[in-house]
Amino acid sequence: MPESFLSISVAVQRGELRRVARTCNGSLESCIAEAYDKASSAAGGGSGQVVAATSANAHSVSFSEPSKGAASPQDFAEMWSQLLDLFYAVKAGLPDGSTDEAILAEMLFQLQPARTYRNDFSLLRSA
Repeated sequence: MPESFLSISVAVQRGELRRVARTCNGSLESCIAEAYDKASSAAGGGSGQVVAATSANAHSVSFSEPSKGAASPQDFAEMWSQLLDLFYAVKAGLPDGSTDEAILAEMLFQLQPARTYRNDFSLLRSA
């Protein structure tokens, strides 16, 4: 199972993966890589919403909160990067000659929502 996909839900991840696979006109690998490239270029600038801004003496300062309430372009770039990593991991784990459909099915299988979680405080120390 891949590590966290930041603020993007599993349903969105699976939907994006299905959308790209459905519209793919080449190998699944190249289509996922292209989606990652597009997301990376869109994530170039900051996307936070301004919380406070002030200016005086020809200087200005603004404070923003990244991805307030929604996934940012950086989140989508990270998601596609991790989906590309998942593609390579699945491809390496399947027998040679596996089809893109088999790889996609395994990727979707591994992208399951968390049903339970637990907190691990074993590394915390009291000061």
